[in-house]
Amino acid sequence: MYDDVSLQPGERLLWSGQPQRHPFFVAGDVLAVPFSLLWLGFVSFWLWSVWVMDAPVFFRIWGIPFVAFGLYQAFVRPVLRWIRLRATRYAITSRRMIEMVDRPLFKRTEHYLRDLPPPVHRGEMVGSVAFGDFPGFLYQAGFKRRGETDRYVVLREIAQPRNVRDIIAAAQQA
Repeated sequence: MYDDVSLQPGERLLWSGQPQRHPFFVAGDVLAVPFSLLWLGFVSFWLWSVWVMDAPVFFRIWGIPFVAFGLYQAFVRPVLRWIRLRATRYAITSRRMIEMVDRPLFKRTEHYLRDLPPPVHRGEMVGSVAFGDFPGFLYQAGFKRRGETDRYVVLREIAQPRNVRDIIAAAQQA
């Protein structure tokens, strides 16, 4: 299962796992989904008005990207996140934290433990481990600063997050 974790010389695998739960909605969706539905309602009314008034074709076409954005935010984004979470695997080595996502597109992310802040955890039996801090409510809803990349490193919905946090903390100190 973790055959594609290529270890560097002198490195050893300390822990590997995958999400145990796969929630469809996260806390940020409490804000993002209703906003998107409101957005879709407004855009749908606007497009209906444009068609009824027999406005120029430009106005009819102009509304399509806004409909696509609303549909993505309300429906597609939670589905993609759910698919991605189901296809995620984690590995902690003596030097790195590796995240591999197989679907919808393959993505492999590596972080050296020495470059990450100390880990914190939430949950006891199943929970998450974050490095430094957990993403805030607005960040989870998709509101990021312009040009901001994912600055949060989180192992989501794993079994025994306290034990994993302790393994990571020991590896960071070694």
